[in-house]
This record gives sequence, C-alpha cells and structure tokens, in this order.
Amino acid sequence: MDGLIYIYSPLFLQYVAPSTQYFVWIALIFSLTSIFLVGFVFHLPESLKYSLAKLDIMKFENDREYICHMNKTPDKQVDWINLLVQKYIE
Repeated sequence: MDGLIYIYSPLFLQYVAPSTQYFVWIALIFSLTSIFLVGFVFHLPESLKYSLAKLDIMKFENDREYICHMNKTPDKQVDWINLLVQKYIE
C-alpha cells in the first residue's frame, strides 16, 4: 500500500493538481472522518480485566453488556459471568 503512494503522488501532482495544498486538504478530510467514526459511531470497549483491576464497576458493566450483546451471548453464560465477577469483587 505504501508503494502506491510513490506511484500515485507524482501522477496526481502532474495531471490533477500542481499544488501540494490539495494533499493537506485530503489528509484533513480523512483525519476528520476517522475521528468522527471512532468517536461517535464505533464503541471500543476498554479491557474488562483492566476495568476490574481499577474497580471501575460501572464501566465494566457497560462494557460487559455491550460485548455480550455484540457476541449474542446466551443468558445462561451472562449469568455465569456475573457470578464470577461478584466472586472477584468480594
């Protein structure tokens, strides 16, 4: 993929836009789009082990619910996870 930059960049500068300012605008658009997607569209849960180690139970429960929902975990297994967490907390 990086090798394509060496091919397309000179072609872009030669035939499409003689100014490198367009590269700045393209990079800005890609950056803002990725920030929007990561910040508002995708939910990236924290490690459950890390949340438990920090005793951040609310964050753990929210992330666990999200992960179990995304993985379509059966209720029986969710109850087992909750039991293990209660044992860990005590």
